[in-house]
Amino acid sequence: MIYNKDLILQSIDQYSNSNGKGAERSRMSDWLHFENHGKVGQVRANILKSYVEKSQPIYVSSLISEYLSASVKPGTLNKIIKDNSQKDCFKHAKILNGGSNNSASLRTYVKSAHNKITSGDAQYTKPYQNKLLEGNSVPPERMITSGFSIFKSDLNKVKDLNSSAHTVTMYQHKSTNDMYFGKSLTDGSEEKINALSEILYSLIWQKFIGDRSSKSLIMLDDSNQICGICSKGLNQFSELKTQLGKNGYPSKLGLLSIAVLSYLLVEDDLHTKNVGTFNYHGETVFGKIDHDYIVSKFKTHQSHFNNDFDLELLIGYLMTQDVNLLKLILKSLRFSPGTKNSAMLNFGHYLRGINGGANTTLGRKATRDFYSNYVTIHNKSECEFLKNKIKTLNIREMDKDYDSIIKFAARYSIVGIDKINEVYFFIKNRILIAKNELSSLS
Repeated sequence: MIYNKDLILQSIDQYSNSNGKGAERSRMSDWLHFENHGKVGQVRANILKSYVEKSQPIYVSSLISEYLSASVKPGTLNKIIKDNSQKDCFKHAKILNGGSNNSASLRTYVKSAHNKITSGDAQYTKPYQNKLLEGNSVPPERMITSGFSIFKSDLNKVKDLNSSAHTVTMYQHKSTNDMYFGKSLTDGSEEKINALSEILYSLIWQKFIGDRSSKSLIMLDDSNQICGICSKGLNQFSELKTQLGKNGYPSKLGLLSIAVLSYLLVEDDLHTKNVGTFNYHGETVFGKIDHDYIVSKFKTHQSHFNNDFDLELLIGYLMTQDVNLLKLILKSLRFSPGTKNSAMLNFGHYLRGINGGANTTLGRKATRDFYSNYVTIHNKSECEFLKNKIKTLNIREMDKDYDSIIKFAARYSIVGIDKINEVYFFIKNRILIAKNELSSLS
């Protein structure tokens, strides 16, 4: 078995960081985690790291294989550090063979780094990996729409889905067979303003991750009048909620960058049914759907959006890749793969599920698995991708989309565009601050 030395060392460091500092252990669960892992566990991590760092490539595989099976031999350790006494080697082997296999254990972190190799994720070259994360790898998407509108007559109705307050209808495009999910709009301007704001917001998401984010579109009737809004479905989309607990935490690319980008773009509704894996030109990657939350809550939640998404925290994480900062970022979100929901919210969603609604909450195990099994694998690559993407983002292209939306509203005599302006310039300003800060620090 082949092991990547750098990935193993990275996983040990991430385990060590997960213990945090005493001042950061504010909750009882944090202290319990420290009691279970922070004392002997940290000693174990330091010992393993010292042997991995000093090990020749020929010995790394045998050391990690023995460690994962809790069968480290003193002789293996002595081959790596010949100056250690026999007594030290026996002592170190005993410590390394201890510890648990739960989701927060050192062994789980190291195993996750190993799984990156065996799953094939590590076989991607960095340029190809970045193409997948950007969501614009070849072949390009077939162009079947003009700008951000689509004719309803080009879609065949499949069925109605009663999954929200408004009836959502599933459609299939007559020529491409792509799936769309649409809602009707009334003749009033307010719903149309919300729809155009959502479309502009979805286009901003696509500037960062391309077709890994669903695209929202205005639906036009045969008279070329606005009749609804729809989003293009992601091919073979599988909600994260349905994948948890089956075969371990999903390890495919893209979830971490979506979660962190949600903080930058103030997406406070990244629950387990709005993010999942899909088939992107033959590769399985993570994608995001549903972009209406910030628009629907912008007036009532403006203070929360302004005050609770600190950009200094985001910039600090992108510059250092510190998992403790990542935890603080995701803890700020109402829903995210790294957000443990409160007992009250979990219970409320449990009752909601019994009554036929969607339970989108996460418990402690799922969030721990996210950090120990997923972040261990992808933290460095997805953090670097997102940092570079923010620094190089073309703001002029965003402004072109904004201008097109405003002209579209004028063409259809839609009044009250203040909301479009407020949402757009709020998000644009956050992106500009992050872009300038990251560029000055690099």
